[in-house]
Amino acid sequence: MILAVAAFFGIVHGVHRSLDRQMAEQETQPQPTLTSGMNFPAGFDLENVGTKKAVFSEFRGKVVLINFWAGWCGPCLHEMPGLYSLQKKLEGRGLVVLGVNMDDDPLVGMKVLRQRVGDAPFPIYKGTGTAFADKFEIDGLPFTVVVDRNSTIRYARSGEVNWQSPDAVGLIEGLL
Repeated sequence: MILAVAAFFGIVHGVHRSLDRQMAEQETQPQPTLTSGMNFPAGFDLENVGTKKAVFSEFRGKVVLINFWAGWCGPCLHEMPGLYSLQKKLEGRGLVVLGVNMDDDPLVGMKVLRQRVGDAPFPIYKGTGTAFADKFEIDGLPFTVVVDRNSTIRYARSGEVNWQSPDAVGLIEGLL
């Protein structure tokens, strides 16, 4: 009888530990990668690399291009001039471009950006360690998400893009 009770408690303890481990793994796993067709969750605070803060919902009703980048990422810096040009060309028609700096020290990333490409004509927000960037699994940098006026993701991919190409400009213009 004592052995049966001990075995029972051993099983219960093992199951409890297994459930605890599964719950801990679920809490630390990143969210799924953003994909086209998903609704973009809008309730996130964005912390500017400077001091200004914003809430993503402020951009509702606009086409928003979010570019996750880092100063150590060559392809990220290479595509930036195209993003600068796209933003300047289409901001009057409702395009909002946001940069999300994924450097551990965003000030270092901003310094590299400024030296290599110049000051960004759009706001740059902190990425690493923030609720906004940590909500999503970013499967490589640069990673760009385009959200339409109804908060539906229309484009979400990693890799460098030529934002001055007819295809890229056409994608954005088709949403405006």
